Amino acid sequence: MSPNYYAIDRFEEEVAVLVDDDEHTFTTARSGLPAGVREGDVLCREGEAYRLDEAETTARRERIRRLEEKLRKK
Repeated sequence: MSPNYYAIDRFEEEVAVLVDDDEHTFTTARSGLPAGVREGDVLCREGEAYRLDEAETTARRERIRRLEEKLRKK
């Protein structure tokens, strides 16, 4: 079974807005997230907890950077 990923879309006070890979948006308490996470980070759910997936975050940021670069060349 593949992991479920959730990107941090934004923070609204003490709530984090997450977006899953199917583009469903939901909120969760910011206090339930790993310390130091920021907007754009990708989380993986493990049981009742979230963990920061640094490799997935880096891969997605790089993919976005390449897409932006490609769009600028047009």
